This record gives sequence, structure tokens and C-alpha cells, in this order.
Amino acid sequence: MQNNHASGRPDPCFIIRLKANDDGNMLQLEITDNGPGIDQDTQKRIFEPFFTTKPPGIGTGLGLSVSYFIITQNHGGDLKARRWGHLYHPTPL
Repeated sequence: MQNNHASGRPDPCFIIRLKANDDGNMLQLEITDNGPGIDQDTQKRIFEPFFTTKPPGIGTGLGLSVSYFIITQNHGGDLKARRWGHLYHPTPL
């Protein structure tokens, strides 16, 4: 992994996995990164509408709440964020 020369930290890295369950009726999308993780307070609120960790005036805090609604209500799936850069998304096919 290469380093970001300005900060000495590794360059961002994302891994995307797509799997079907054994029955073939659920699709699971996992997105993992090498970021610092999510603190527990943020993890508890991450899908709330208008919640953001960005400074005022940057973004609306709607992206993950809209995604959560679409996946759970429209597709009957589930969306979870885990602390260490892992987004879990099983959805019926």
C-alpha cells in the first residue's frame, strides 16, 4: 500500500464484495475501507436523517438515511455499518 506523502498515512483503499447466499435469494454487498473506523456515538446515529460529521454548510446528512430507507423499505433488505470500515447490505433478489 502506498503512503500519502503529506501525512505519512496509507492512501485510501476500498474493497467491494458482492455475494449471493446459498439459496440464491439474497444478495450481499460489503464495502470495506482502511480508514480509522467509526466511533460508537457516530455509529449509533449514522442512519439518522440530517446527521453529519461534516462542518456546517457541507452536505445535508441525508445520504445514508435515504439509502437505509430505500434498502429496508423498498427492497426488504438490511443496511448496517460496523465500526471498522465495513458496510453490510443484504438484499432479497
